[in-house]
Amino acid sequence: MNGDLKSESTHILIYATYLAENKKNIINYHLNIFNSIFDEVVLINNSDDFKTAHKLTKDLKASVIINRYNSGRDIGAYKEGYSYIYNKIDSLASLKKITFINDSIIIVDRNLLDLFSKIELFGCSYHGSTYALSPYFHGQSFLFSFSINLFKRHEINEFFKYYRLVNSRHNAVYKGELGLFKAIQSTNCETIFNYDPLNIFTLKDNEYSSFIEKIPLNIRNYSAPFI
Repeated sequence: MNGDLKSESTHILIYATYLAENKKNIINYHLNIFNSIFDEVVLINNSDDFKTAHKLTKDLKASVIINRYNSGRDIGAYKEGYSYIYNKIDSLASLKKITFINDSIIIVDRNLLDLFSKIELFGCSYHGSTYALSPYFHGQSFLFSFSINLFKRHEINEFFKYYRLVNSRHNAVYKGELGLFKAIQSTNCETIFNYDPLNIFTLKDNEYSSFIEKIPLNIRNYSAPFI
């Protein structure tokens, strides 16, 4: 681990990645956006090879970089980031919001700024960018935000404390996404999904051209949904 957090930070991002050489462009692209929006970025990098991981992450522009063994998928990385911030919570007196994002999506800077302007407007405890209806309604793990009060709730702390680090998609969805959202709902906090992923296939020709020009050339063919 390297780096530290400033006590005056009000909005911190936990960014979960699985960094490989062919993904550095997208990670750097995102970090440039994130550093202009969030006070701090805590990058949690899942890796199977720590030597390579340290080499790939050493020049990244994040406030804190933590390389961890790739276990538990993105929720496992979120657990690491959650624990890191939770253990420092007494020294982060100004902290109001914590956002979680993984690298399975492509962020468009204009859209992300719009999203967080809406989040500030509504001001409730949980904001999710996407949701799923199967096996039942739940918030997905691509991008979501907690208020500091929700972040510190016993139910959330218990979820992350006891989340098992198992490398399976089934576990990530059923114990991870579903388990986390169940913990959120158990607090009786207000939850809002006020943003949807941009489906580029429904855009008209002129809208598509305008949209795609905002994405750097080396990012456009990256296989992931846009938000």
